[in-house]
Amino acid sequence: MKKRRHSSTLKLLGLTLVAASGLYVQSATASTLYSDDFESGLGNWSNVSSGDNNNWTRDSGGTPSSGTGPSSGANNSIYYLYLETSSGSAYVAGDSAILLGPAVSASNVHLKFDYHMYGSTMGTLSVDVLSGGIWINDVWTISGQQHASNSAPYLSADVDLSSYSVSQVRFRATAAGNYMGDMAIDNVVIETLPSGPVAPEFSADPIIKSDARQDLVYSDSIADDASDGNGDTLTFSKISGPSWLSVASEGGLSGIPRGGDVGVNSFVVEVSDGLFSSTSTIEIQVTDDSTPIVLSSSKFELDYGDWSNVSSGDNRDWARRSGSTPSSGTGPTGGAKSSSYYVYLETSYGYAYYNGDSAIFLGPVLSDSNIHLNFDYHMFGSNMGTLAVDGYSNGSWTNDVWVISGQQHSSSASPYSSVNLDLSAYGFSQLRFRATAIGGYMGDMALDNIEVIAINPSTLDSDNDGVFNPSDICPNTPDGEAVNDEGCSLSQIDTDGDGVVDSIDVFPSDPSIPMDLRGRRQSNQLRRHHQCQSETENNVLH
Repeated sequence: MKKRRHSSTLKLLGLTLVAASGLYVQSATASTLYSDDFESGLGNWSNVSSGDNNNWTRDSGGTPSSGTGPSSGANNSIYYLYLETSSGSAYVAGDSAILLGPAVSASNVHLKFDYHMYGSTMGTLSVDVLSGGIWINDVWTISGQQHASNSAPYLSADVDLSSYSVSQVRFRATAAGNYMGDMAIDNVVIETLPSGPVAPEFSADPIIKSDARQDLVYSDSIADDASDGNGDTLTFSKISGPSWLSVASEGGLSGIPRGGDVGVNSFVVEVSDGLFSSTSTIEIQVTDDSTPIVLSSSKFELDYGDWSNVSSGDNRDWARRSGSTPSSGTGPTGGAKSSSYYVYLETSYGYAYYNGDSAIFLGPVLSDSNIHLNFDYHMFGSNMGTLAVDGYSNGSWTNDVWVISGQQHSSSASPYSSVNLDLSAYGFSQLRFRATAIGGYMGDMALDNIEVIAINPSTLDSDNDGVFNPSDICPNTPDGEAVNDEGCSLSQIDTDGDGVVDSIDVFPSDPSIPMDLRGRRQSNQLRRHHQCQSETENNVLH
């Protein structure tokens, strides 16, 4: 491996020395030989023509059979490779597929990958290595179902092959028999690790961490932002920066920023393996207390986000999809606001086809008060059912805090409708969407852009007039009208109390002359006023 001069600090025998000429350390991180995520093809991997009887397949969006396979690629990606076990593929026990990797000419090799094994008839996934011209099988192997659902996150494997003289690697999938054995792999990396002492390194400089909020407890970590090629235990510390943030030795970040900390905060932090150390800058944006806190945001472009189907209380599931739904005359043509993916209820025969069929879409657990729910929905189809929002608090669900029924859109291409639902009066700790079919296949309703936010009530401005609700004595100001310090526009004020608001009152400060801009006279006093005004003008002319 190529070595480089390292500017890190060397700590030894209680002394601190800066690495000088003649002292070299290797790069702290592993060197990647090959990396394939299958988003644009098989990459450096290929199926073989002998030694097996089936092939690995590149796929996205879930395998064809229900009850097996992943719903997407790993880590929010789209594509993956999998073994299809339906009849006509690797359906019989012992059927196998080999995926062959590229040639390797390095030492100290590691193989990393993500895998998904959901299905009641799951077989065996193995890693083999070619060493000295001979294939050594099962240097890593796992059998049987490892995941509880197709949406369960992939598991990660890091296989140490340093004890082998590796010239090639392969995956070998072996079926157990029957169709519910679709195993998948993704994000395959072959790398070589350094063999000598190395300094730890941060992954970036600066490192952008999650936002903090004024006067609220902040928590994050930099433990995953640094690595050490030797696998040494790392400790972290803060070198400089605003006093509100503390850095724990294991990398935890904590503290409470105040009003004076609003804006971008920069900190210098250090990572050490006991011998060498490195530094980096972390940046944390502190928002003021008027900024809504985003508790959950799911756009479904990569996965289901914080939302999930449930295993009880309904008989159908929500599905993630792009483009139109399978049936004509119902459903959207894509996601909301020109996006691709959305979630929807399929109402074709075999799905939520019958009256009363339902699907619950469960949100994350919430710990904040003053909750608002924002979402987009699409309901096109002559057999459209009901979409409801429910909330959970004090051990029970409150149903139908928001509900809408029947067709709401005139075509599949109609733009989604948007909802901003204020749930601050309820104290909910969890939310769910509940779709109920009325029967028939033309009832595909869809959701997109689900966002749960917490808003400080003292900084809420319901009519968007620039005056917060607690100080706004005119809470329903029409859009675009200028207001005073109390949140009132001229169309909401009657200064002289004559029954005509100031915006149309010709004499807004004279209660004796109630007249609007259209010239409507309000009393006999108005006539006397005009007579007096006319006589005055005549006297001036003559």
